[in-house]
Amino acid sequence: NQDFTELYNQFDIVFDAVGKANKSICKHLLATGGRFVTVNDIRNKGNAELWEIKDLIEKGKLKTVIDKEFTLNQIVEAHRYVDSGRKCGNVVVKVNEDIS
Repeated sequence: NQDFTELYNQFDIVFDAVGKANKSICKHLLATGGRFVTVNDIRNKGNAELWEIKDLIEKGKLKTVIDKEFTLNQIVEAHRYVDSGRKCGNVVVKVNEDIS
């Protein structure tokens, strides 16, 4: 319900999973010692940081926001929802569901 870009010094990690943000526009979000990680870093440096983020999530130290979940059969609706600009968090597409 709040625009995260208006928050200052709030986050230990900002992870850009799309690759559209950069550190200069997100640095005000980071707490002291915080890190900005982008999917582009993972592509370039390997996936060690991705495993670290996974570990933090599993330990409950990193909170993810999931807005909606779709099955693979609903991929068109998922794209429409994301493109609508109404999402407030991540959109998950479950690929291990039965496909008919």
